[in-house]
Amino acid sequence: MDELRERYWRAFYDVKKAAFYYKYYGISSSRWGKLISVICAALSMGFVASGYFSKAFPKSWAFLTFACQLVLAYQPFSSFSERKAAAAYIFQDMSKLAKEAENTWAIIQVTADKEEIIERIDDLLTRQDAIEERFATVSTFPDNGFIHKKAIKSTDEYFRRFQT
Repeated sequence: MDELRERYWRAFYDVKKAAFYYKYYGISSSRWGKLISVICAALSMGFVASGYFSKAFPKSWAFLTFACQLVLAYQPFSSFSERKAAAAYIFQDMSKLAKEAENTWAIIQVTADKEEIIERIDDLLTRQDAIEERFATVSTFPDNGFIHKKAIKSTDEYFRRFQT
């Protein structure tokens, strides 16, 4: 494989890896959100039951119950919900871009000249950056090593079907 095709291959790989990363980030954020909901609901029930049965410190039990309910009410506005929504949009767009890159790869392997390959590499990288910039900021998606490793593993498995 010549240098330009290798560059396109790396760009294609990066787009697919990003798609997997955002997919897994959305799943992870959703799980964390559900976990917080379950914990807060269980704590609220426990605080209400404790306040009812103990009859001691009713204001304390009421405050603790209120605090749990406040966390539940805030949750749709939390970073977990923002990450989940942003990751879903980015994943959809990255998946489409990866599919286009895969179709382009078939063309590049057979009938592409240098200028066309360079143009397609630039287009692919520009579109990937535009997708990520439109929906994500550094604070929205802090690095997550576990998800990154999982995305790399899935990408490697995906690319095993291609002959390079």
